[in-house]
Amino acid sequence: MTDEEIDLLQALAERRRELDLRARRLEQREILLRAVEQRIEEKAGGLRVLLKQQEEQTDDQYKSLVKIYESMKPKDAARIFEEMDLAVLMPVVERMKERKTAPILAKMNPVKATAIITQLAQRRKAPTENAEKQ
Repeated sequence: MTDEEIDLLQALAERRRELDLRARRLEQREILLRAVEQRIEEKAGGLRVLLKQQEEQTDDQYKSLVKIYESMKPKDAARIFEEMDLAVLMPVVERMKERKTAPILAKMNPVKATAIITQLAQRRKAPTENAEKQ
């Protein structure tokens, strides 16, 4: 073999070592990345469970409030509803039976009752609009 061939073979051997080292580093990064992805997925799964539990707990609380307001006289419930913020009131009203809600709304200040009815209409129309857009 000539000196040039030997130099070429040595250069190729060095390049091969560099490529092997790079390949090992990439494999290590891939393993680490998979482990991180798995941890993230596990944490996300745990968060999904916690979120579902929180939603169920919140729903149970609203159902309890619904029972309270549905059992009240309409004028008493109306008096309370007029003082409540819409953000708090709407989830309660949405869960109430319409036949129980109507007499309460009838006893309320017309401006507040209109705001509630408008919000109910918008919330009930929203899923239909989203389905049409898709």
